[in-house]
Amino acid sequence: MAMKIRVKGLSLLDDLGNTKASDGRKLKMRRIFRCSYLIKIDKETEELLLNKYHIHHCVDFRTDEEVTNFPELVDSKINYYHFPMLENHENKMITKENRLGVLKEMSKEKGGAKQSMIRFYSLLATSPKAQKAYRNFIDVLLKAKDDEGVVFHCTQGKDRTGIAMVIILSILGMDKKTIYKKYMAYNRLRWSFRFWVSVGMILVKSPRLALNLDRIIGTRKAYIEATYHAIEENYQSVDNYIRNVIKVSEEEIDLLKQKYLA
Repeated sequence: MAMKIRVKGLSLLDDLGNTKASDGRKLKMRRIFRCSYLIKIDKETEELLLNKYHIHHCVDFRTDEEVTNFPELVDSKINYYHFPMLENHENKMITKENRLGVLKEMSKEKGGAKQSMIRFYSLLATSPKAQKAYRNFIDVLLKAKDDEGVVFHCTQGKDRTGIAMVIILSILGMDKKTIYKKYMAYNRLRWSFRFWVSVGMILVKSPRLALNLDRIIGTRKAYIEATYHAIEENYQSVDNYIRNVIKVSEEEIDLLKQKYLA
């Protein structure tokens, strides 16, 4: 069961450890974490991540524009890697500042915010930039030492991070049911944020906009299904996608399982 780790400046820090693979082995604790962006953490929190949680590597999937506007881990002891998953104009990032504009834009589309998110999740499978980012992420996991943890994130740790999580858990041998459960756990881990943002939208605007907003800031099974569908439609299977599109070799898959499963 996913358990939110409370760390000052991070809205989400989730240890993926203890997730069970199909062969019965489990992902080791304190080896792979997903999180929200680290732009609000201070040096004390950086030291906590490094010394308590043994996080030595941070993979950032945000766009070039996001990283330029909101840099993180400057002069840090944690190794930082920026692998943008999308072009600036493809990003569906929603922040407090742009929330209403993004919401109105998505609500105009046929099917509203939900359909817009489904298209976004399909893009996360088919974008060559995203595919390169997944490969680079795998390289960091391969080079991390056995006592070093790796954290990966986008902005909220939900969409781009969610699909990167699908990829690595698939490589490690987790089945779809397990992966769905880990992806959907975000809603529980961030329920307070979703609740109060929705309440605010109801009070300021309308229940209809609040519903569409929650479709953006929450996870939906339909979203991850859209990614699976795009992979299977364009690349036959997740297995083929991993091996022949992201180009993770059988030897690398075996090594990742040896490093991260117990």
